[in-house]
Amino acid sequence: MPSLVRPIALVALALLTACAPSGEPNLPVGQVVDAIRNGSRDPQITPLTAGQQLALGWLHDAGRPGRNFCTGTLIAPQYVVTARHCVEGRSGRTIGFGVGVQPAEPVASFAVQAAIAHPTLDIALLHLAEDAVARVPELEPMAFNREPGWAGLEGSEVEAGGFGETYDPSRSGQYFAVVLLRQFGNEFVVVDGQGRQGICFGDSGGPVMAVNPAGTVVILGVESSGDSSCVDVDRLTRLDIAAGWIDDNLAGIMPEGMCGDLDDLGRCTQNVAEWCENGVVRRQNCDQGGQLCDFVNEEVGYFCTDPPPCGEVDARGVCDGDVVARCRFGRLTFEDCTQLGETCQSDRSGAFCAVGGVEPTPDAAVPDAAVAPDAADPVPDAAMPDPTPDAQLADAEGGSEQARNDDGCQSAPGGGGSGMSLLGLLALSALRRRKHLGRLAQ
Repeated sequence: MPSLVRPIALVALALLTACAPSGEPNLPVGQVVDAIRNGSRDPQITPLTAGQQLALGWLHDAGRPGRNFCTGTLIAPQYVVTARHCVEGRSGRTIGFGVGVQPAEPVASFAVQAAIAHPTLDIALLHLAEDAVARVPELEPMAFNREPGWAGLEGSEVEAGGFGETYDPSRSGQYFAVVLLRQFGNEFVVVDGQGRQGICFGDSGGPVMAVNPAGTVVILGVESSGDSSCVDVDRLTRLDIAAGWIDDNLAGIMPEGMCGDLDDLGRCTQNVAEWCENGVVRRQNCDQGGQLCDFVNEEVGYFCTDPPPCGEVDARGVCDGDVVARCRFGRLTFEDCTQLGETCQSDRSGAFCAVGGVEPTPDAAVPDAAVAPDAADPVPDAAMPDPTPDAQLADAEGGSEQARNDDGCQSAPGGGGSGMSLLGLLALSALRRRKHLGRLAQ
C-alpha cells in the first residue's frame, strides 16, 4: 500500500488484523502524516498530567490558530519539537503554535521566533517568541527520551497523540491512540496500529510516548511518515539520537553562520524583509503579498505587514477641496459637500460639511492650508476630478460618499491598490497639510 505522510488524529474503525513487518519499513521521509484513528480524547495507557496534555499542541498559520497543519510538543518553556518537513520552505514568522483541545477554541496561541530544522533528520524545533509557561502556568513541558531503548521496549504498547484527521465529522482536535512498538531502529521508531488504531493526516510532528524505567513519560520520537490507511505501520524519528543538537539549541548555542552584521531583528532592503535565523540569512519579498516591509515589534523585528487601509487618512477625515475624505471600515470614502449646498470645513474633531465659514482652531488637524480671505469660498481645486456616480455610497449619517477603490485604499508603496490614491489627489490639489496628519497605527 502506498505510503503517505499525514498529520495525527484518531478515528473509530472495525477491528482488522495486520502482519508484523520483518524489518524496518521503507517509507519515504518528508511526507505529512495522517490524523489519529480509532483513538480517544484522553490518554489510554500513558499517565499524562493535565499540563502535559496541554503541552501537546498544533502548528498553524501565523495569526490564524484555526488553520492547523501539523502537531508539536512543548519540551521547554520556549521550545516545541516537531517534524522538519512541517516547516520546510517556511519562515518561523509565518507559523504559530496553539495549545488546547480544539484549534477552533485555543487556550493560547504563541508566535514563533524561528523554525530550526535539523540538518539531516526529520526533526525541527520551534523557538517561541515568549515563555509559554509564563503566560499559561498550567503548561507542563514534556521530557524527551535520551536513551537508546531499554529492555522490553520493543513489543510493548506506546501512545501517539495529535490533532490530525479522524475521518469522523463529530470528532476533531486532540486525540490519542495506542500502537504497538515493532522496532527501535537506527533512525526511526517503527509502530503498528494493527488495523485498530493509528496515526493519520495532520499528526506529522506529533509524539509517540512511553514510560521509561525511571517512571517518567518521555517522547520517543516525532511522526515522520506512515501508511495511508492510518491504522497500520508508521515511523517516527528518534529524539535520543538528536539529544545533543536539541540541548545546544535549548541552551542558546547557535551554529556559526554567514549572517555578517545582520541580526535576528533584521532590516528592510527596499521592500524585502531580511533577517538572520539560526545562522542563515532569510528573506521575504513583501511585494509578492501586496505588503510593506516595516518594523513590527521587538519580538518579530522587520517583516512584511499589511499597509494602513487608507494611507494617512483616519476616520476623522480631511478636506480635499469641498470633498471630505474619511477612512471607514478599512475603506477610503468621499463625501461631496457641494451636493448638500455646503463646504468642507475642519476643526479638532476632523473634517465635515457645513454651511458658512468656520475658522479652524490653532490645534485643528489641518491648520496651515492656504485659505482664501473668505473661508466659505475655498480656493478652487482644478485637479480634483468630478465624483464618479457609480461609486457613490450611502453615508451612515445621510450624506453621499464615493468609494475610491472597491477593495480599499492602498496608498503606501507596494500596497497594490488600483486607481488614484488620496495622497495623489492631495498632491495634485496642492494641499500642504500632510505634516499634520498622523500616520495610522498598523
